[in-house]
Amino acid sequence: MSEKTRVLGIVPYEGMKRLMEQIIRKRDDIDLVAYVGDLQEGADIAAKYSASDFDVIISRGGTAEMIRQRTSLPIVEIPLSLYDILRSIKLAENNNKFAIVGFPAITQSAHFLCDVLRYDLAIYTIHNQSEAESALREIVASNCNLVLCDMITNSLAQRQGIPAILITSGTESIESAFEQAIQTKRTYKGLIDQIAFYKALLSGARHRIYAYGSEGKPSFTPDDQPPPAPVAEKMASAIDSVLSGRQKVLTVEVEDTQYSISGSRLTLSDDIYAVFETSARKMPLTLSKNGFSYSDKEEAFDEFFGSFYGITQSTSAIGRTIEQCLEGQQPLIILGEEGTGKEQMLRLIYAQSKWSGNPLITIDCTRLHERGWKFLMESDNSPLCDRDNSIYIKRVEELSDSQFQELIAEIDNTSCHRQNRLYFVHTLDSKAGIGRRAQYLVNHYACRTVTMPPLRSHKEDIPNLASIYISILNMELVKQVIGFEPEAMRLLQALDWPNNYDQFKRIIHELVRVTDSPYISSKDVRGLLRKEQALFYGSGSDNVLPIDLSGNLEAINLNILRIVLAEEHGNQKAAAERLGISRTTLWRMMQKMGAEALSRYEAVRAPR
Repeated sequence: MSEKTRVLGIVPYEGMKRLMEQIIRKRDDIDLVAYVGDLQEGADIAAKYSASDFDVIISRGGTAEMIRQRTSLPIVEIPLSLYDILRSIKLAENNNKFAIVGFPAITQSAHFLCDVLRYDLAIYTIHNQSEAESALREIVASNCNLVLCDMITNSLAQRQGIPAILITSGTESIESAFEQAIQTKRTYKGLIDQIAFYKALLSGARHRIYAYGSEGKPSFTPDDQPPPAPVAEKMASAIDSVLSGRQKVLTVEVEDTQYSISGSRLTLSDDIYAVFETSARKMPLTLSKNGFSYSDKEEAFDEFFGSFYGITQSTSAIGRTIEQCLEGQQPLIILGEEGTGKEQMLRLIYAQSKWSGNPLITIDCTRLHERGWKFLMESDNSPLCDRDNSIYIKRVEELSDSQFQELIAEIDNTSCHRQNRLYFVHTLDSKAGIGRRAQYLVNHYACRTVTMPPLRSHKEDIPNLASIYISILNMELVKQVIGFEPEAMRLLQALDWPNNYDQFKRIIHELVRVTDSPYISSKDVRGLLRKEQALFYGSGSDNVLPIDLSGNLEAINLNILRIVLAEEHGNQKAAAERLGISRTTLWRMMQKMGAEALSRYEAVRAPR
C-alpha cells in the first residue's frame, strides 16, 4: 500500500472543515489535519508548518493566495463547481435584484449558467481586493440589495452593510481537491524559506516597545522578553490596521494590571513595521469581573457583523439616522423592543464615529457590586474621569434610585458627558412606551435618540432575511437548504414576532436543523410556531396558528380559509366540513382568493 498523502486543510468556515472530515473517513490514502482560518488567519496557520509536517496544503480563494506568500509547500485550491454556483443562485431567488462577484473561477461558470438557464444577472469579475471594492460600489449604485460572492468580497460586503451570500463548495469540489493533492505530492515537494529578523529600534525607552513586520511576525522585543499573552493577542489583532497607517489606542487587562497600548507605523528602508508602545498601571480591582470591559473599533465591527442583525441587515437602510448620530458629542440613547439589535447598532455607531480610535468602555450596572461601584465613583482611574472615550453605561434601570442619582451627579461633576461620548440602551415596552429613567436621560442630557424598528413593521423583508441567514446556516450545519415552501413563508410572515430578531434567528435555525429536504415545509413551520405560541401566549392548542387580522372581515375570512386548506392538504370537502359551510360557498370563497392562490394549494395537496 502506497504512503498516505499528508494534507493540511485551511478553509474559511467550519462547515467546509466538517465536510472535508466526512469525506476523508471514506478514504485510506490521505491523512488530513484541518483548520478554520480565513485570509490572514489562514496564512498564519500555514506558516507554522513545513515540508516535514505536510505534503500539500488545500485551501480556497483569497486565503490560498495569501498562503502562497507564507510557505513553500504546494497549494491545491478547492474549485467551485457549476452546482455550487447554481445552489447559491437558487437560494437568492427570493431577492428582487442581486449580483454575482468573484474571481474568474466563479464568474466564468456563472456566465455559462446564466446563458444556459437564461438568467439576467449582473456579474462582476475581480482579481484582487481593490477590484472587489470597486464592484461593490457599482452594485450599491445600481440598487442591488444582495451579493453572491467569494470569501474576500463577502467580508468587504459585511463591512459596508451589504447583505451577501457566500458561494460555498460542495462535496464534489472537495473530493476533486483531494484527488489533485495526491497527484501534486507525487510531482512536487518544497521547503519553506526562513525569514531573517533584524533589530533596528532603540531600546531603553521608558515604556516597553514591540515591533512587528509586514507579515505579522515579531521584529523587535525588548530584552527578548515577550509581552503577556493577552497583550500580544491585542497587538496582533491591530497589526494590519497599524500597518495601513492608522493610529491605534488599545486597552487590555491582565489580572490586576491594565495595559495601555499605542500603535503606529514605522518605515525603515523599504520595510514597514507596526510599532506598539505599552505602559502598565496597577488597578485596585479586576475590571472585567466588576462590570468594566474595553473593546476597540475592530472588535466592535466584528461583533456587529458577526451578529445575526449585522449579517442580515443593510446599514444603508438606517444610514441617515446613523449619520446624524455621528455628528456632535451629545449622549446617545438607543431605543427598541427586546431583540431588535440595539447593542449591535450601538457598536456600529461607535465604530464609525470620530472617537473610534479610542476604546469603547462598557460599564455594566448589573455587575458593579460594592467594589466596582466604589471604583466608578471614587477612583482617579474611573472611566468617568477619562477623556475622548466612548462610554456605554449598560442597564441603568438595574441601579437603585439613590445609585442612579449618584451616577448622574458624578457624570455632571466630572463633565464626563462633555469630555467623552456617552451611550445608553433602553428596552421599549410595546404598550407602555419609554421608561421613566430613559425619559430623564433624554431630557437631562438632550440625548440624541435612535429607535430600532420591530420586525413586524417590515414583514416584507422576511423572505430576504431568511435567505441570507439560511446561507450562513448551510455552512454551519453542513446543509443545502434552498428556501421555503410558499405556504411555509406565508406562515412566517403572518407571525407578530414579539421577540423580534432574536426569535426569528432561533426559529430559522431550528427549521434548517430539522429539515431533510431542499425546501422547508409548511408542516415543520406550523409545528414550530405552535410551540412558539405556547411559549409567548400560553396556548398550546393545535388549532392556533398566526392569522393576519389586517384588512376587512372578508379578507380575514379568506386568510382563515387559506390556513384550513393548508392543514387539510387542499382537501376541499374536509375544509368545508371544518368551517361549517357548503362546498359551493367554499368554492366561491376560493374564487375570491384568486387563481394563483388556488394553484398553490392544489400544489401542496398530498395523500391523506
